[in-house]
Amino acid sequence: MNAQVIVSVDISTSKKEIEEVLEKDGCVIIRNAMDHGIIDEFLGDLSPFLQKKSTGNGNFTGFETKRLHSLFTKSDRAA
Repeated sequence: MNAQVIVSVDISTSKKEIEEVLEKDGCVIIRNAMDHGIIDEFLGDLSPFLQKKSTGNGNFTGFETKRLHSLFTKSDRAA
């Protein structure tokens, strides 16, 4: 089985280049697209909800994965 690599680009990459990667691969990682301080605050907002969640219990859901829905209702930073 071949593992597909997700293309990672810098925040300064042109919109056209990002669109081309999205068209070809369906996803792209944009490095440093968000300030790390905002990410920390967002994770802090979600922390109480994540602590209450149990991890998955199988290969499909993962054994260490926690799934959290309705992020827009849990943090103003999700917008």
